[in-house]
Order: sequence, then structure tokens, then C-alpha cells
Amino acid sequence: AQVILSIFIFIFFVLTNWAYFATVCMDPGFLPYNWAETKKFHYTWQEQLSGLAVTEQQFDFALTKGNRPPKCSFSHTAGRFIIRADHICGWTANWIGKRNHKQFILMNLYGGLFCATLATGPFFVKNFFSLPLKFLFTGILAFSIDVSFGFSLLAVFGTTLRDLAKNRTKLHRMRDEVNDTSQLNRKLDLNETFYERKITMKASMQEVCGNSSFFSWMIPLPAFDNSLIIEDD
Repeated sequence: AQVILSIFIFIFFVLTNWAYFATVCMDPGFLPYNWAETKKFHYTWQEQLSGLAVTEQQFDFALTKGNRPPKCSFSHTAGRFIIRADHICGWTANWIGKRNHKQFILMNLYGGLFCATLATGPFFVKNFFSLPLKFLFTGILAFSIDVSFGFSLLAVFGTTLRDLAKNRTKLHRMRDEVNDTSQLNRKLDLNETFYERKITMKASMQEVCGNSSFFSWMIPLPAFDNSLIIEDD
């Protein structure tokens, strides 16, 4: 049992770190402020840098009616549009958008499972509660932190699935919790066009995980390639 548990711990550790660093490093779906001039959905790194809005004139251009890409939000902080913006993640210091939302979901799932399997460790220590007090206290503290963190990750995973079931982003949910959407936009330093469609859970999952098989959804590989095109419904 200990050998099997160790294998699961190692697998979840690898998947958690893979998903985490993918979420951190991947482009969440940035589009330049002057997207309307090219209307592409894939840009080189040099094109992305030249497409950063830093002046009031550039901000005004991005916010002008007709210049916004479909299903995108404009972030003043990032100086760019984000495709299907969900939220800014403090753990990853990155926006969560269409291109890295899948990795964010898997980070929470595998991170929670990693903590859950790790928390079973004390049960395999013989006479755990008979250990010297200083070791027992340290072990119980580590167990409590591990369980709390794992529960938090799984709770975020569950909340994300609930939002996907309703085909809404976290920004949608935050909007529903305040009376003044403009107040929310100012708080997030964001100009957002909220959109909602009633679609199936499978179709909603495909919005962030792609049209490939369920097995591929469970691997933190990119869900979309450079051929991604966003259209109005």
C-alpha cells in the first residue's frame, strides 16, 4: 500500500507542477489593443509587445465601439485584450483566459489530489500518536496545513466547474454579486463585455479545454493551437 501511495503522490506532484507552470507561463489569450487593425488571433511576441496600450489615446482606441474582439475583455493593467477573461490569479501572477484556463483547472484538481494523498502519510506511520510531543505537534500542524490547502484547491476546482456548468466566468459571477457593473470594472481595472449563452456542460468545457477527447482534457497540454479563431455567436 505504501508503494502504491508513493506512486500516486509522485504522479500528482508531477501533474500539479506541470499544470502550475503551464498556467504561469502560457499566454492566457492576449490580443493587442489595436486588434481591429489586423483582426488576427495569434501574434508573435514582438507583435504582442508593440500592441501594448500605454497612452490614453491607445486606451481610447481599444475601448472605441467596434474595436473590441469577440468575447474579449480589455485590461488597463495588461494594456491588452484577453480572450474569455476569467480572473487574475494571484498564485500564478497571470490572467486566466481561454488559452490557460484548462491548465488552471487541472492545477487545482491535481494540487488537491496531491495534498489528499500526502495527507494519508501519518496513517502509515506506526504508533504515530505515540511519537514525542515535538514530533507529534509538527506532524499534526503539517497535516492540518496540507488538508486545508488541499480542500481550498478542490473547492476552487468545484467552483470553476459550477461556473462552467452555467457557462459563465468568474467575472460573470462577481458581476452578479454587485449592483453596479461599472463599479466592478473600476475595481478590477477592467473594461468587460459580459456575455452569456445557455449551452450544454460538454460545450462549455470545450470552450476552455478544446474539442479533443476527454483523456486529452486531463493532460496540461495547450488546448488550442495557432489556428484558434473567435467569432460572435
